[in-house]
Amino acid sequence: MAKITTGVLGVTTGKIGNIIAQRWKSINYIRQYTKPVDKKSESQLSYRARMTFLNTLSRPNLQGCISSGFSEYISGKDLSQVHAFFKFNLPIASLSASIEKLVISQGSIGDAAILTCTHNTLNNKKTITWDTSTDGSRLASDYIELWFKVPGSVVITKLEHAKTSRSAGVYIDSVGSEEWENGSCLYLIFRRTDNLISNNTGAICTPFVP
Repeated sequence: MAKITTGVLGVTTGKIGNIIAQRWKSINYIRQYTKPVDKKSESQLSYRARMTFLNTLSRPNLQGCISSGFSEYISGKDLSQVHAFFKFNLPIASLSASIEKLVISQGSIGDAAILTCTHNTLNNKKTITWDTSTDGSRLASDYIELWFKVPGSVVITKLEHAKTSRSAGVYIDSVGSEEWENGSCLYLIFRRTDNLISNNTGAICTPFVP
């Protein structure tokens, strides 16, 4: 590559024979044209598959869980919510990976920890339990935020009527049981009135007969 500093080609841009003339950051330069090679190494194919997978998930959820879950994390950073989503999920994303490992929130009040997520097939009620441990960053008054993803869908939906505190340790869903089903992935987040948020955790809802 050669920089053009004296205007030999003026403001020429484009391809001349096997020479490419371009401008970048107010610098005119020329370089030899090289034919792009679409390498299909195992690592490149894996990267493309993970990017496609995350793109598919991010588009319908940008204004939902991604915008909500990464707002605290990006505060003061030169980063958008969707960039944060990719940052945390690209290393673990896989078409065959467990969807419950998906990161949809990052915050400062510790990790949420689902203990069980079960579906009573007799009364159609679903029960979620979580760790109620408290410390300097985890308060008993933190309230839960539940999101779910049903099998075959790329949309992650907020369970709007799920309202209780960390100290409760359990939430039984009967109002919206028709919204999500066995095999759905549930994501638990804790939040505060000042909008501080926890890191999420996920679990697959499993059926049982009492």
